[in-house]
Amino acid sequence: MADFSSTTVEGIVSICRENSAAIAESLNQCFDTKQTLTIGEPADWSSDAAPSELAGPGLLVCCRVGDQSLVCAIPASLPLPEWYTEPGDSQRARLETLAMEWSMNLLPPDIECEEFTTTAHDNLLTAMTQPGPADSATMLPVSVDEDQSRLWIVWPLPAAVTASASAEPSREKVAETAVEAPVAASTNTPGAPPPVDPLARIRGINVPVIVKLAERRIEIDELLHLCPGTIVSFDKPCEDLLELMVSNQMYARGEAVKIGEKFGIKISEVGYVPRREPRILS
Repeated sequence: MADFSSTTVEGIVSICRENSAAIAESLNQCFDTKQTLTIGEPADWSSDAAPSELAGPGLLVCCRVGDQSLVCAIPASLPLPEWYTEPGDSQRARLETLAMEWSMNLLPPDIECEEFTTTAHDNLLTAMTQPGPADSATMLPVSVDEDQSRLWIVWPLPAAVTASASAEPSREKVAETAVEAPVAASTNTPGAPPPVDPLARIRGINVPVIVKLAERRIEIDELLHLCPGTIVSFDKPCEDLLELMVSNQMYARGEAVKIGEKFGIKISEVGYVPRREPRILS
């Protein structure tokens, strides 16, 4: 597997330019915006001469490869939505999807991302430099629309930057606590035990999930004649969503995505119910 040391700066800049539309689409889907991105020219990274936009709050999208990371810094001045510091369940899913999709669109195909995260920080520059100085890194400015807003892609940085965000106890820990136990103090009787989550005993149970591609019925004779090289065709169009099954019941639908050398499904619908066309009785 290739890493940053075996990949030229031009290779990553080229893939970013090639995928700029997909990178912008992921950003827009995550934050409900309509931004266009323009990839700038690469320059040497130095924390001492870092852009002023990084000396404030924002999000870090980190793609870890071995002991190094490619980081995309998104200043809060983009502007980011208010929920980015304390995301709910759906917003956290958006941020995870953003990191996953950017890990595929910011890195060349021969570099496999081993971990991707999106985390909020009070100071982006502090979070990026906390693990230690980078021996030799490159920064790539990304302009948003035609105004002065910019994102910054920096690589390679020490991989500890991926974990440094979780060490900040403020925003992410508060968000997790709010989701796990959203109880207002004013509604509790002093000295009373905290409310019990009725689902607490089953949340840790593992359930098998199956992604169903398609289905059809065939004759037993056709089944007995299956052999290596036989192609079984289905009526389902290639662009149709795949079904995520739980206990043989459809739970969600989504599209197939490639995560490094592995397969995944990006959820598009949850609790999908097939629509039936009404019949007109004559």
